Amino acid sequence: MTRKFTILCFLTLFVCASCSRFAEFEERAETDSQSDEIIDKDELKELTEFVLASGNDREFIANKVTDESSLKSYLRTKGYKFYTKAVIDPKRVFLKIYLENTGSMTGYVSEDSNFKNAMTELLVRAVGYYEPNKISLYFINSKVYPIKVATRDLSDYPKNMDDKNTTVGDISHSDLNDIYENVLETAGRDTISILISDCIFSVSGDDTAKKLAIQQSLIRQVFQASIGRNKNQSALIAKLNSSFTGTYYSKKNTKIKLANVSRPYYYSVLGDASKIDDFNAKMHLQTLDGFENKLLLSAIDYSSEIDFSVVNTRKDFGRFKPAREFSSKNAVKGINDITADSRNGDKFSFSVAMDLTALPLDESYLTNPKNYEIEAGNFSIGTISRIGAANLTPTSASKLSKSAGKFTHCIRFLATSRTYSDLQFNLKRQTPKWVAKTHTEDDLDVKSSQGQTFGFGNLIEGISEAYLADDAPNQYFKINIKINK
Repeated sequence: MTRKFTILCFLTLFVCASCSRFAEFEERAETDSQSDEIIDKDELKELTEFVLASGNDREFIANKVTDESSLKSYLRTKGYKFYTKAVIDPKRVFLKIYLENTGSMTGYVSEDSNFKNAMTELLVRAVGYYEPNKISLYFINSKVYPIKVATRDLSDYPKNMDDKNTTVGDISHSDLNDIYENVLETAGRDTISILISDCIFSVSGDDTAKKLAIQQSLIRQVFQASIGRNKNQSALIAKLNSSFTGTYYSKKNTKIKLANVSRPYYYSVLGDASKIDDFNAKMHLQTLDGFENKLLLSAIDYSSEIDFSVVNTRKDFGRFKPAREFSSKNAVKGINDITADSRNGDKFSFSVAMDLTALPLDESYLTNPKNYEIEAGNFSIGTISRIGAANLTPTSASKLSKSAGKFTHCIRFLATSRTYSDLQFNLKRQTPKWVAKTHTEDDLDVKSSQGQTFGFGNLIEGISEAYLADDAPNQYFKINIKINK
């Protein structure tokens, strides 16, 4: 929130409505509320304490404590938003895991492999967090086939898989669009659906690029239909690798025998955004055997879930003071009284600590300056690092330690002009580089491209296009820093 001082003044006048300047401050508060102001956890705590200390207005006090719901309801009428994060009850979530068992997948289960290890570990974690009797396994090809396994034996199932006991249904059918469509039909508000697949498009004949473009359009259509049923849906795609011994089917459907080679495969975690975020935080896919990368495809704006504070690091130049009207006791949302560093060419820089735990994105994506964009302000982006490596000054470290937020990253900004103005920056939604490296349109010599997947780039672009249609935000979050020289 960028105008805490205004809110405090307004509440003061609300409590003392006889004040002659009440109308003036009410008008100012209404003007402020037209921006995207967000009251963070520290500010809300300070406001509730302020109301209780005033002790005069019973509308906001119940049983000698501040009625937070009434206070928040009142502030919402003035246009203010609140830092919110959904509270997930894992015991109410259904987890459905679909294992593609078409012919191209048998090579992953023919022997002990990372594939089996990763699936086993995922099930161990899932059984420990979710309600075991709400976890179910399925084979999927042209149809969906429930896997009959006792709840107590869920975690043991993967190690017993082989190329014979996974042969169920029409294993020659591998239409990836149909498979995703069947899986998405079960991904609801209380259901997380996970597809485990090599994610290879099946096309035949010449003009591969044109046919993959058609598949891209079709997968976009599949996801658009699902998003139409649930606007808050997200897709978390994780790339893993495993040893593979079996038959690989090329784009010309030629059979290529492979023995103990490394091949990629993918977890597609689909469902309501809040459930997917929680799954990502609790299941730690990045620690599974064979994990390589992950990306989030979603139209959700995470701005209200990103807590932040301006900080000083030992690498910053110059000085500033926290702007009281834009800050709280333990969080700085604005700065003033800027003094450049005359000993270093009149340079000025500052840093912003952020809590990015809400974002299920790769660390490489979060720390790449090219993924961030300056929308306003004469600044350039410097380094982005984990908060522990940011080398904070003692004052900033102490302030953050007292905050209700859990700061994870620090981003540094360097002034490009002596004219200091408000800073607005965002984290862009864009396809990470690893997707292009994984994509191939020619898999005839598959032995020389073990880390690549035929048509993978088209798959990701098609899904991404579905989420970013219409008026969806083109950034994960946006942060505003008020700056007065």
